[in-house]
Amino acid sequence: MKDKNKVWTVEEIKALLTTNKRMVEKSIVELYHYQTEDEKLFKSSNYTNGMGFNSIDSDIMSSFAQWILSGKHLSFKQFAIAQRKIIKYAKQLTKIANMKGEE
Repeated sequence: MKDKNKVWTVEEIKALLTTNKRMVEKSIVELYHYQTEDEKLFKSSNYTNGMGFNSIDSDIMSSFAQWILSGKHLSFKQFAIAQRKIIKYAKQLTKIANMKGEE
């Protein structure tokens, strides 16, 4: 049973992102959901709102998210790129994980 009162730390999230392929894919999709509809459409980052992908990563990470959402898993090469990029979102993912724990 999951502990709903668990408070995640950035370090714990980073550890999961460096050791767990499933967590990387889930995190990509989670961040993609925080992109606005026009950002999803154009695979861009149009707003400075602190949520979702930044402008540098938005194109490739949105593509990865769409790939995953279509029922596929990342290839070895895609995963290597995604894992390197997703680490920078650990703080945002920690915030999301802790918000979900409060639900």
